[in-house]
Amino acid sequence: MNKVTRADVDVKPYAFTAKSLFVGHTDYNYLQYQVIDTPGILDRPFEDIEMCSVTALAHLRSAVLFFLDIFGSCGYIIAQQAALLHSIKFLFMNKPLVAVCNKTDFAAA
Repeated sequence: MNKVTRADVDVKPYAFTAKSLFVGHTDYNYLQYQVIDTPGILDRPFEDIEMCSVTALAHLRSAVLFFLDIFGSCGYIIAQQAALLHSIKFLFMNKPLVAVCNKTDFAAA
């Protein structure tokens, strides 16, 4: 978030540290973009996930980036992460939903 926006978010070196929504802004090709970092939703079953995260994304005119931790440092294997993505994609049917592979540099090491 801090690298791609003007936000100043306290970043920790471990998963699931965000407890609320964080908003940052950036400019690209003369357009302004708003970036929202939401609390992680992998640490609970779908029925119990942070509805604040899902609601924020479902009701904005936006694209949704779903980050997959291919190294597994979040504590969930790729299959579990992909199952969660599959279980929530219906919430975002009317907007682009992109799966992004994160931490590829760790997996190569």
